[in-house]
This record gives sequence, structure tokens and C-alpha cells, in this order.
Amino acid sequence: SEHNVRVIKIDEKSEGCDASPNGLIARTIHGELNVPWFLEGYGPGHRGAFLDLDAISEGESEIVGAAKFVLHIPCSVRASALGLSGAKELAAVVEFGHGLFYHRKEASDYFLQKLANDNGYIVMAMEWRGMSLFDLPVVFQALMSTPRMFQAVRDNLIQGYACKLAL
Repeated sequence: SEHNVRVIKIDEKSEGCDASPNGLIARTIHGELNVPWFLEGYGPGHRGAFLDLDAISEGESEIVGAAKFVLHIPCSVRASALGLSGAKELAAVVEFGHGLFYHRKEASDYFLQKLANDNGYIVMAMEWRGMSLFDLPVVFQALMSTPRMFQAVRDNLIQGYACKLAL
């Protein structure tokens, strides 16, 4: 049977944790999960796709797409799980949303890693479909030549909410 969540890669910190910019996160998990896909026109994943209105009105999608995500587990939370010094009990799982026209890598910024380590937060992030770096070509196309492509930006935002809800 097909798995709905897949681990693509695990980055494990091999040396001790410290306060340096690269020393606060014990483990980073890169993965993807299956999500109902409500876009049509170019196949799953294409940023120029439009909503499948039949799938939305029926509340079911015949297509399953893959949404990529990242999880950052700080050193302090790992220390708590292992009963080590410098531990912080898990206080929250924080769903991070990147800035306009950026991507999930922003969740790796030092300020967020420090906040997570200091407070016991696991940070998870994915692309905000419709507002990420990968949507810029569609926005440029809409501005420069094909105004109707703004509908694709809106429709991808709606798909992005479906992806976020699945995470």
C-alpha cells in the first residue's frame, strides 16, 4: 500500500549542540505527504493550473498530489527526550509560514531556530502555494501578458490551504 507521508531525507547533527548559527537544530526531517488535489489543467503540481470546480463542489478530489514539508527538532527538545542536560520539554509544534514569494527554507533562519531551541518548539514548514518563490513566473505572466493568470494565483492559494490543512 502507498504511504501518505514519506520521509525524503533526515539531517542528523553528528556533533554536540551549541549556540552557533548551525548548532541549535538536532534533526531536520524533509518529507512529503499526499494531499487531495483540487487543481486541473496542467496536472498536479503545475503553478498555472486552475481549480477543478467539480471536485470542489463534490468535496472530493480524484487526484492526489504531493506536498513537501520540513520539520526542525531543536537540540533542547532532543535533550529532553533523552533526559540530558540543557533540556526543554516540548512546548509546541509551530507551523511556520514563509514570507511573500519565499519558500520553506526560511524556517531554517537563525532567529527561528534560536526561538525554537530556547522555548522547546518543533518547527514545521511547507511552501505556501500561490505565495512562494515558485509562483513568481505565473505572477509575472499575469502582469506582463495574460491577466487571466491571476486566477491561477488565487486558485493555487486555495490549494495551498488544502495542503496546509493536511500538514
